[in-house]
Amino acid sequence: MHFYLLVGIALGMTRQKGLAETLAPTLTLHVDVADDLALLGQMVIPDHLIARSEVPGWPVKSKAKKAKRSVWHAEVVFDNKLPAIDFETGLSTTVTLWEKDSNERFNLGKVSYKGLFNAAFSETEIEALKAGRMWLTLTVGNWLTKAKREDLRLDLVKMSIDPRNVVPVEVAKPRLYHGRVLFDDGSPAILDPAPWQGARIAVSFPYAGMVNLDKKGYFQLYFTPDQYAAMKARKIRKNIYLPDLDEKGSSRALYAFPAMDLSLEKEKAGVIRIAKPRPNKKDQ
Repeated sequence: MHFYLLVGIALGMTRQKGLAETLAPTLTLHVDVADDLALLGQMVIPDHLIARSEVPGWPVKSKAKKAKRSVWHAEVVFDNKLPAIDFETGLSTTVTLWEKDSNERFNLGKVSYKGLFNAAFSETEIEALKAGRMWLTLTVGNWLTKAKREDLRLDLVKMSIDPRNVVPVEVAKPRLYHGRVLFDDGSPAILDPAPWQGARIAVSFPYAGMVNLDKKGYFQLYFTPDQYAAMKARKIRKNIYLPDLDEKGSSRALYAFPAMDLSLEKEKAGVIRIAKPRPNKKDQ
């Protein structure tokens, strides 16, 4: 018996190819014809499963048939006309398929770095989308943001089998939280020169991950209201990481940036001052 489920990087790469295939799990049964043929004859195939037999003498009668699908394309942009994804702040846009009489949701993938998306649908599924029995939603957030049935819908009329004919769908870019880190002399917490290539001071938060500082010491990130409330309720921990000046590639959390010091307005961002790292003794 072999169970195959396409996930992870392989799933992402397959979706990028825009193949008109279902990505359903596949269960393969390896049998010994001499010993198992009689037992196979007693097997009942559920109506919703697509079955195919390569075993001589065991014709499988499957009611479900593999649907013929076509790839439909969409383009999703923020209200500033840029692709609806932002790697710096961890923002992405997820497309989810919903059914009217089901509580289950089907994650169809994320919008690409160019703001593009595609998925394969059968004629039956397209009719269901047109009739409202099924629908697609766009969920903007970080990797832990959950899709909801009432999220903004991706209207089929703005999608097309021909990617040149799509109508861009605009979504509001969420407001971001801001913070700032300075050295104790008031200068931005930027290492210049850096002790080793790629060395930088960064801040890490639950839900958002590690974020870098800009040239003025500011950083920005995204949380849902529930995530932000949960963060403020947590015990304050060190989350400002400074590179180890003696060990290349290593960083340590030496200071804390409290969640309550973050602000939705950059001008009111909380400021944390830290000591400027001392150079290595051998460099002095």
